[in-house]
Amino acid sequence: MSELSDVLRAYEPSGRIGARAVTVTTVWGTLSALLIGGLYLWARSRAGGFISIVLCDLVLLIVIAVAMPILFRGAESRSQRFNRWVAAIWTGVVLLPWWWVALGGRFASLESGTSLWQYVAHVLALLDMALECVVLGFIAIVCSQGVAKAPYSETAQRWASHDFILDKHWDGENSLVLVERIRMSGIGALLALKPASDAAIPELTTHWRSIRIVGCQVESDPTARWIQLAWIENRRGTDDDTDGKTERVDPLSFFANVQNSDYQALRAQASAVETISVTNDSSNEASVPETDLPTAVELEAAAAALESGEYTAALAIALDHCQHADIHVRSDANRVAALCLERLERWNEAFVRYQTLYEVERTPFNALQLACTSVMAGELERGKVWFNTADELNQAQPALRPVELRTGFLYALQQAGNFAECVPHLEWLVGIYRDFETTDSQLLLTHRVPPFEEFLAKSHTILKEVRSPLELRSWYRTQGDGLPNEWRLLLAEHIRRLI
Repeated sequence: MSELSDVLRAYEPSGRIGARAVTVTTVWGTLSALLIGGLYLWARSRAGGFISIVLCDLVLLIVIAVAMPILFRGAESRSQRFNRWVAAIWTGVVLLPWWWVALGGRFASLESGTSLWQYVAHVLALLDMALECVVLGFIAIVCSQGVAKAPYSETAQRWASHDFILDKHWDGENSLVLVERIRMSGIGALLALKPASDAAIPELTTHWRSIRIVGCQVESDPTARWIQLAWIENRRGTDDDTDGKTERVDPLSFFANVQNSDYQALRAQASAVETISVTNDSSNEASVPETDLPTAVELEAAAAALESGEYTAALAIALDHCQHADIHVRSDANRVAALCLERLERWNEAFVRYQTLYEVERTPFNALQLACTSVMAGELERGKVWFNTADELNQAQPALRPVELRTGFLYALQQAGNFAECVPHLEWLVGIYRDFETTDSQLLLTHRVPPFEEFLAKSHTILKEVRSPLELRSWYRTQGDGLPNEWRLLLAEHIRRLI
């Protein structure tokens, strides 16, 4: 899942501190530390044995874990460095009363006739107190940094609040398939997945995966929309528990910033799932979905290395099985090798592997991969031929939506710097918008069509490379015919900003 950071825009804390953070941590931080420190001194003074001392430390640990998020969320500090220093100092202030009393008593008991073993006992006690300080300080620092990493709207000056949870059934082989889908279709790839509650799991399936989408937002700021993805490992429970039980949840380490239209579409799906689960107590019959073949045992190490970003190691393992007697193992080996070569930007070699795979699996997706790797390798004309092949295959036996095919090839053209070749594909996309009778972004995304605002922004990034400002405005003006009024207004506003 780490590779999703290449296709989703991860949230990065601004690092800002502000006067509020300084004031809150200085005033309320000091007062809370002295109060908690005083209570800790009182508790430790009455702790007579080892167990009671351990209980005092555990309670203090819990208090720190609760107090740190409250303090730093109130301070609204987005600086991890500032939070670390304040957390360390705060911990020191909490322990200061106890240290003052404990050290004072120990030093007072030292006399000229004190034996060596008594000195050793004092040193061990000091080391124990130092270790206690380190452990508590570490917990405080970890909690403070977690707050700084949480999404925050600099415009509204507010932390994001939890909004929804949406579980989707995962029908692919591994996370790399998800990466490719999002690379080609954006958040539409997540919207197209079936809700986990609607998926019928075959009886013989004991383990399956789903994707959890957690949404958070700052309602007053339309740009402050974030999602976090997590893999959920499910297993079938006992007594024919067809719903399964959650075995493990592996969240991503970052929040991804998404457009408001994409966020609202996911939010609407989450609301619809919740409504259905509340109003419909009986489960509807559903057909058993097709399941992908599991990863061959021979390629499990390669798949694991690929997912962890060790492309060279994964490639070496996969190449050893590219001539395997089993056609499924051979195909998967070529697929893994092609993906590794793509990540290593060895485009000509990736093309060879996709071509070998295409000889066995003549699918529109594999033909599209041949088109994209050709373009990235500098073979533009060859890429065009393969794109036409992918289009013909898809028309004969639809496997991808036409817009998915087009935007996938368009992305490769843009990445390779073939901006002039992108123009016909952009004009084709405008035709798609003309054919729609609705401007609802959610409905567009279900058809893998990006919201019109997103199209304007991305097309401008491409066109400015091959058009002068005057030509750019002229091109956009010619595209307005036949568009709904709402989009024509957006287009006019876009042109106005170009002047």
